[in-house]
Formats: sequence, structure tokens, C-alpha cells
Amino acid sequence: MKLFKDINFKNHPYANGVIGTLDLGDGLVLSVVQGDGLYGNAKDNTFEIALFNGDDYVPLDDYEDVMGWQTPDQIDAILTKIQKNSQKFLKLLND
Repeated sequence: MKLFKDINFKNHPYANGVIGTLDLGDGLVLSVVQGDGLYGNAKDNTFEIALFNGDDYVPLDDYEDVMGWQTPDQIDAILTKIQKNSQKFLKLLND
């Protein structure tokens, strides 16, 4: 099971922060960012996340393509949910 600790961050090219991705298999990649003008900041240790299949956003729930202000623990819970049922998320993409 891949978790937040497995994300390799690098400097964000535009937002004075960090960016990282995590390949979850089945074509799913989680993008995690933190920085100026984004929905997460270093002071609160929160991040903005999005799930992709290729260039397409995969909904993280029924109404959200991007989720802001997520803590590492919240991201771990989302990662666990995705990896336990990746086909559900791919179905949301197709719906």
C-alpha cells in the first residue's frame, strides 16, 4: 500500500512550494501540491490533491475533482480508499 510518506516531492515550478506524484497503478496517479496560490500551505502542513488517469481528472468523490487543505493523514485515508477499489474511481471517471 502506497502512502503519503512514499511521495517524492520536488520544488514546484510556479507556486513557491512543492509538488509530488504517486503512481497508484491501473493508470491512476495522485498529484499532491503545496504552495503560494494553492489550496494547501506549509504553515498548516496541508496539501491540494488531484487524481489523474492520463490527462483526465478522476473524481475523488461524487462532486470533487480537486481536494484542498488535506493533511497527510487525510491523504493516507484517501490513498487507502483508492487502492482498495481503484475500479470504483475509474467508473466515476467514465460516468
